[in-house]
Amino acid sequence: MRDTYLTYPYLHIPYNFADKHLRKTIKNVMVRNSEDKVWMLGYWNGDSSAQLCSGWTSLRRDLGLTEGDVCVFELLKGKDTEMRVSVFREIDNVLTRI
Repeated sequence: MRDTYLTYPYLHIPYNFADKHLRKTIKNVMVRNSEDKVWMLGYWNGDSSAQLCSGWTSLRRDLGLTEGDVCVFELLKGKDTEMRVSVFREIDNVLTRI
């Protein structure tokens, strides 16, 4: 995580990924962690950028994200509006999975 993702109310998604795997008509994406906690995030896809917006602030706060953490969002097969999030924390330059 960069500091901007921890202060801005949205998370950019690589446009090439969004354009290929997410329909432009999607308005929300369900994000679930390994403990089955669920967040509904707004999804926005423009002409050259895409982002997870409303709900991002709650998700990052609930997960306790800090600068240097790595979040992996996995689009679930057959469910183009559901993702699983995994967080890898950076502690003294050692990544540990939570």
